[in-house]
Amino acid sequence: MGNLEFFYEYIRKCVIYDFSDAEVLENKETFKYPQELKSFEQFLNTLVKVRFKSEGLIYNFYYNSLNEKAVVLKEYINARNVDIGKTHLDFITEIGEIIDFYNINDNSFLINVGHLFISNNFQTGLAEYQDDYLDKCKKDEISPDAELLKLKLLGLENNGNFIMYNGNDELFKYASDDIYRGLLVQVKNVPKQTFYKINGIDNISELLLYIRKMLE
Repeated sequence: MGNLEFFYEYIRKCVIYDFSDAEVLENKETFKYPQELKSFEQFLNTLVKVRFKSEGLIYNFYYNSLNEKAVVLKEYINARNVDIGKTHLDFITEIGEIIDFYNINDNSFLINVGHLFISNNFQTGLAEYQDDYLDKCKKDEISPDAELLKLKLLGLENNGNFIMYNGNDELFKYASDDIYRGLLVQVKNVPKQTFYKINGIDNISELLLYIRKMLE
């Protein structure tokens, strides 16, 4: 299947976003690195890239022509004066915000992610979930963890759950449901259906490696 043919197949099948007005700006073939890949950005450059514009925003559609797995990123415009971690900031500045995956494994914990490495509406703390967490702590007679309430938002799932990180890029998920049974490990000394660790993925670097392997 040709680059643009596969891209337009994604456009037709995409149910989360309406890219029907997509204007292709660039259709780029893969780039082969002679040495071992060092960064996630270099890995993306080994994939086919279709850069396109929709409703005034710029996106990049990267896909592996060998297995037809793809990731869609929204380019970030302004990276100044934002209260987020350096790894998060570097990612959205250099690469963008992940807004969709295509043809990935249904068992992946990312299957329900709507935004990852968010590039707007930055958030520290639980926002609308703070009362939920505090109420569950009170019910279970557990003292709220002040450090967990300082986590920064990295990703939003389509069901409203949060993917968050601390100052050491350690990852957490705030999940108010049980649909990820087996994929998450509950954080110690917190109520059920609140804070979890992602099984096998401790930090942002490991998350990027996971995404890379998922697309390979």
